[in-house]
Amino acid sequence: MTSPSGSFQESRNTGIRLAPLPCALVMFASERARDGRCFLPDGQVSLIDGPSQLRNDFLWVSNVSALEPVTHLYPNLRNNFYFRRRPAEIAADIGVIDPAQAGGEQGAQQAAMLSSVFTRVMTIAARAYGWDVFEMGPLRVREPYLMRDIGSTLPDDPEVDESLERALAQAYQPHSAPMAATYYWSAETFAVTLRFNEVSYAKQLLGAPVPGTGKWHLVGDLADWSDNKLLAYCLSRPTVVRASIDWDGTAEELSVLAAFGMSGQARGLQRRWITQPELTWISKIAKVKIHQFWVFDGELNPVAPEWQLPELLDTRPQARLSYSAGLVAYNHMLAVTQSRWDRHARSPRCSVHAAWLTAHDRAAMFDLALRAHNKGFIVDRYGQGSLRIRIRADQLGQLEQFKSEYGFMYPDLGWIDAQMNQGQLPPPGAIRRKTSLGIDGLT
Repeated sequence: MTSPSGSFQESRNTGIRLAPLPCALVMFASERARDGRCFLPDGQVSLIDGPSQLRNDFLWVSNVSALEPVTHLYPNLRNNFYFRRRPAEIAADIGVIDPAQAGGEQGAQQAAMLSSVFTRVMTIAARAYGWDVFEMGPLRVREPYLMRDIGSTLPDDPEVDESLERALAQAYQPHSAPMAATYYWSAETFAVTLRFNEVSYAKQLLGAPVPGTGKWHLVGDLADWSDNKLLAYCLSRPTVVRASIDWDGTAEELSVLAAFGMSGQARGLQRRWITQPELTWISKIAKVKIHQFWVFDGELNPVAPEWQLPELLDTRPQARLSYSAGLVAYNHMLAVTQSRWDRHARSPRCSVHAAWLTAHDRAAMFDLALRAHNKGFIVDRYGQGSLRIRIRADQLGQLEQFKSEYGFMYPDLGWIDAQMNQGQLPPPGAIRRKTSLGIDGLT
């Protein structure tokens, strides 16, 4: 990918003066964000007494939660979830030890490596979306998360009927968290998040067919429909259905794994509506009774070009070789598929393509989650192109095989080996009390 260092250039097509967008890691001693250490990409380390001493020519990603007000007070300071992935997770992906765990000179080296990744991510994003950072530097990005700055470059969602929009908001579920309410803490397991090549995954997901130009029709009079005929009709065309799901006769572990409405939030999602991609796999494992549905009269196509990955990520083969480019692609995918909070209506809003694409994603990830479960791993969370599982140390070899068999690119499991060789293990994870019964025979 393009080097983040060197003199600026001018884009021939846009006239934008290309320049690096420096971004580095700052680790405060506590959540109160007082004193801390700054780690530059070139290995320099500086001590600060507070965020007011941060260099103004860098964007600083911190180890402080987004809930802390300090991350919203300083224009070039961001929380630890700025990339929608914490620094410790990025470290695991690229195979280095979390600087917070390492400490000392080794920790400083690992932190400098993360800062190099952060700078490449922001430089790639600036060039991909045409941000002129030569003059403004880090002040060009204004949002608390990278995905929101990317989202500001995308067009507005197409308007649909308000009733359909409310139905889509209830059908929307970006990820599933089977273990959200059924775990206890154990030092015997640790969490590993498996990810694909994220440029390839985002491109594939955004190429999935979604309802485009056409009309939606609401069908509420179902008196002349049998349950089987109605289900077959809704499965065979683009629909959004209001349905009751009966899990009677479904193995408990399978219903837990499906995690319908369980996204890991403090309160589960209130869901009565289901899009056709999700209905396809839900109807295979549970009884679905449809009460009402919207049906689309039009063609299914990938989202419009303005929603697709930018040219820098889409057409250049080098992008698929770069973890930093993948992180930009991941944030682009989130920007396209996010729901939005309507402050005036005080309710969530969701576009057709966001509901459809997240349903496609969860369908694919549920299949992989089921395979992981049948391998003996504990499935903690899946969706948005990732699968988070919990394993014991003696399952590391099985995990290597599973990762290779299903084409996952990240994480680099070397960091686990390194900690195990040093007599350390990653932080403990959660494990279910109930012994796995296995779920076989579902394809």
